[in-house]
Amino acid sequence: MDSTTRVSAYSALRRMSPGSVPWISFVNAACLVGILLALFTVRLNASSLRVGEVASSTFVAQRTVSYQDRELTQAARKKAGSTVVPAYKIDTSTARERRNEASAFLAAIAPIAASNRTVPAKLALMRRMLPSGLVPEALQQIASIGARGFPYVRRESVALLEQAEAWRFNSSQVPSYEAALLSTIPARVPAPSHTAIAEILATFLYPTQVLDIAATERKQSQVEAAVPPVVSTVYSGQVVVRQGDIVTASVMAKLAALGLQNRHIQWQDVAGSLLFSVLIVATLFWYLHAFHAAVTVNPRLLILIDASILSTVVGARLLAENHVLLPFFLPVAAASTFAAALIAPEACVVMTLAMAVLAGWVVAGSFELTMYYFLTGTAGVLAIRHVRQLKQFIFAGVYIAVFGLATVLAFGLVDRVYDVAALQGYILAAGFNGFVSSALALGAFALLSNLFGVTTSLHLLELGQPSHPLLRRLMARAPGTYNHSLILASMVEHAAEEIGANSLAAKLGALYHDIGKSVNPHCFVENQLGMGNIHDDLRAEESARIIRGHVSAGMRMARQHRLPRVVLDAIAEHHGTMTISYFLHKAQTENPDVPVDLALFSYAGPRPQSKETALLMLADACESAVRASPDHSSAKIEDVVHRIFQDRMESGQLDECPLTLHDIDVIERAFRAVLNGLYHPRVEYPEAIERGVEVESELRLTGRSGAV
Repeated sequence: MDSTTRVSAYSALRRMSPGSVPWISFVNAACLVGILLALFTVRLNASSLRVGEVASSTFVAQRTVSYQDRELTQAARKKAGSTVVPAYKIDTSTARERRNEASAFLAAIAPIAASNRTVPAKLALMRRMLPSGLVPEALQQIASIGARGFPYVRRESVALLEQAEAWRFNSSQVPSYEAALLSTIPARVPAPSHTAIAEILATFLYPTQVLDIAATERKQSQVEAAVPPVVSTVYSGQVVVRQGDIVTASVMAKLAALGLQNRHIQWQDVAGSLLFSVLIVATLFWYLHAFHAAVTVNPRLLILIDASILSTVVGARLLAENHVLLPFFLPVAAASTFAAALIAPEACVVMTLAMAVLAGWVVAGSFELTMYYFLTGTAGVLAIRHVRQLKQFIFAGVYIAVFGLATVLAFGLVDRVYDVAALQGYILAAGFNGFVSSALALGAFALLSNLFGVTTSLHLLELGQPSHPLLRRLMARAPGTYNHSLILASMVEHAAEEIGANSLAAKLGALYHDIGKSVNPHCFVENQLGMGNIHDDLRAEESARIIRGHVSAGMRMARQHRLPRVVLDAIAEHHGTMTISYFLHKAQTENPDVPVDLALFSYAGPRPQSKETALLMLADACESAVRASPDHSSAKIEDVVHRIFQDRMESGQLDECPLTLHDIDVIERAFRAVLNGLYHPRVEYPEAIERGVEVESELRLTGRSGAV
């Protein structure tokens, strides 16, 4: 978390056990998961079309999706099955029956052929004598065969049919086998007899191989099963069906693949959405509790996180319905950018990831949109981190636009999509996203930052201006204290930068830590300016009360001017629970037989809870002690600083702040460097040289030059 916020929240975190999680985080996470589940499962604009109906609106694919096309798969398998060669089995029983029928038929019509009737009369009688199921139109020439030629035709036809029973052929081969049988007839046979035999074969010849339906179907099933499913692809931006077009089965399949086809919510939908929501929200809050726990104890920041996530999901849900380009206009980065001005950039990046993943889920798993939201939001976060100038918001807008366009181009190159018109639309979307995101973040920062209870760096910079009423009051009424505060500000700022603490918060705390002394400035030695010490005439208890009172007075003044939490902590903690040793010793000396109430000579505290207030405590004591010492040599300054550090550690004043021993060493070196620069020895000039320097200075001030 940003160190400014961490300073004010650290004392609350100290009261938490190491493994505890505030109940408010559980309640917040549960509510967030419930709302997300509702957004995931409720269908806003699913189609209720049927095959054969007229489409009431135009449906456009908002993402690229591949699916198994059942219609094309069925057609491909049917085509493959049709190429299977039929399976046959040997069955001569029907062929034998046909031969017997032919023999009986020829025997029956022999008298008719030998009669003196006319050919048409003979033909009519012969056709009536054919067995049922046979085609009478095939008999034409046999009626014209006389009594002399009919016996040969009768004998040869039955013989050829009997010969055919030994051959193996199916129904598709009947014509070729019939021709083969006729080719065995001698050439001397008269043409009418040859034609009559052909007519008998055409009528009675039957294949000896019949179709094995079961075997053929098994073979077709095997071939069809070997055909892989046909995968069709609907590309992002493709029109699935236009308004007024007839809905086909192919259209319905595309709508179903895109998740636009209306269907009842199944328990699997609810369970999957619930599981996904729990995973994302739990991961987010687990991370925050582990690395930025101050966020989890700030209800307003939790509301900010919830609002950012839900607005992103709702916006993506509404804009993604039947649109491809509109979701890229959604300024998701605005929430991330604004949040980065309030809390730690690392926490904002994780929050942005959660927002992007959830938005991608709600638009049916759009990985491109997920990365677009994540990268643009992250760009805004990195541009705004530790914001100190408003122009950073302008840079954030530029970064968001560049990252958004680069993301879209990357996916376009991978998908081999080179559409100039679409590219222009995406450029517009990226530019719009960058401009609107930065504008919204800046507006929210200006109007809502105080609402979330977070002190921003810009606010601290404003409070550090000497024109602030409290600093002007301190400067006018307690100039010695003001000068002391300026020195402390320099010391803690330098040390904070060395140990990675918030230098701006530490500096601001130093400037305001003693504003309570402006109430009774002459009660403090740095403001007496040659006056007599009023404490010489006061009882030790009264003097201690006045000295202690500058803390409570400072707290009261800070609250009246609505100073941020970091300043209040600095005022309250910069003395910790130290005793006012001078007046305690005075009380014990004046009345050695009377027990002394230590509470009257101790500050109320609390002890420093953050690095920044601990720095202030150490700097306050070191600067005062060094200033009071007549010896300002480097060795003396080092000895004074070291003794004060040891005293504060041994008295337990630093036990509740997160300073490490390494930090203590670094701070000690930093303080010595500043104090040595401030109280460095000066060369004592002889009187004549001193006078010459003064005259030279006067000449320079009046704009004249020359030797003295």
